[in-house]
Amino acid sequence: MFPTNAFLLLSNDEIRNVRFPYAKIECARFKGTIPGDFIDQKSINEPISFQAEEAYKFCS
Repeated sequence: MFPTNAFLLLSNDEIRNVRFPYAKIECARFKGTIPGDFIDQKSINEPISFQAEEAYKFCS
């Protein structure tokens, strides 16, 4: 029996990062309107089930 893609995305296993390296949320706050002028940034690289909550916390 092999794990499904959904199982890997929901798990915190290292295989998730190998198979799905881009399954993450990138958040950033910018100063003004100039791109690249960051105030704060965060890469949320947790299991999919926690990513939305962490992104919400970053925005609030």
